Amino acid sequence: ADSPPCSTSACMSRNSTKHALSSRSNFMIKEKSARYKKFSTAVANMDSRWPTRRLEFAAQVIVDALKEDKAMKAGSSGMTRQDVRDAARLHIGDTGLLDYVLKSLNNVIVENYVVRRMVNPSSRILEYTIHELGKEFKAPE
Repeated sequence: ADSPPCSTSACMSRNSTKHALSSRSNFMIKEKSARYKKFSTAVANMDSRWPTRRLEFAAQVIVDALKEDKAMKAGSSGMTRQDVRDAARLHIGDTGLLDYVLKSLNNVIVENYVVRRMVNPSSRILEYTIHELGKEFKAPE
């Protein structure tokens, strides 16, 4: 059940293709994540069962939880999705609403903060981070 040894040119070709695809996808990810839009604008274009004001309020509660967490931790590490959800749950009982807003919060601007989400490469857990608009990021034109 041993696989036949691969010839050098076939192995090199396969590896270079894999490398080209991974570097292309990394480039696409960097390109894609450079664009931010206001959450209020994104909400207006969503087809949601919740009114806009509830979606915006939930986003504000989430940003407040992220700000509080960032103030307590001096590092730039994010907050796990579950921790964000639990913190927001103290103010909002509707878990469906929270889950919907958490899903929508990626590269959006709420207040003067950019909210981003990413998978932590070491733990493979989804984390949310906030960054102040003026310092690290620029508002969309």
